[in-house]
Amino acid sequence: VTPHFLAKAGLGEAALEELTRCAVACCNEARNGFLAASQQAGAKTKRPLIAGSLPPAGATYCAAPAEDARAFYAKLVSIFSSAPIDVLLGETLASAEEALACLGAANESSLPLWVSFTLRDLAPGCEPKLRGGQRLASAVAALLEADRERRKLAAIIINCCAPATAGHALATLSKQLEGERDADGIALGAYANGFATTTSEWLGDGEGEGDRLLRQSAEDFDSATGVIKANRL
Repeated sequence: VTPHFLAKAGLGEAALEELTRCAVACCNEARNGFLAASQQAGAKTKRPLIAGSLPPAGATYCAAPAEDARAFYAKLVSIFSSAPIDVLLGETLASAEEALACLGAANESSLPLWVSFTLRDLAPGCEPKLRGGQRLASAVAALLEADRERRKLAAIIINCCAPATAGHALATLSKQLEGERDADGIALGAYANGFATTTSEWLGDGEGEGDRLLRQSAEDFDSATGVIKANRL
């Protein structure tokens, strides 16, 4: 729920809090139902976490102005601070500025923060870049520096890009965090796109996409198995 898409739907920003709280209520209802069914079946299961989404402040894949992002995330965090959620999730972020705005807002809350970047789908082996054009390594370095005192950052994630892009980025992030003394305890993760095209830049034709996506995901995420196993969200 964002002002950008509320406007497209003909709704004012006043609907932001109502729809956000409604979404949280639906998530809690689903979690309670799942736990009840698991208990009835005698299955042992972990209590699922509910993440309060801090989505792109503007259009998807486009970095919003820093001032707009700060105001939007401050509003959302103020809503989530009194809602039954477990973690704040800044997701599909296209710039370091958006991530830093999420962190600034999260610092006003008692909740931990997960930050998830969306990346450009470049040729294999290219250095990972955010959709706003910044190097992923530079964005992460800025985020870690800003979080050095408060230590709110609990996870760095990659989302909304091709599986190959996400897999390569995870391996790159793993190496970067190994040299950061303040990165202990920060988890890594990814949830890649599964579109009919192989990448959001239309670098493939989508033919046989289901099987190819499965194989590619297995290959790329296997290359970062140590990261995933050591840092389960």
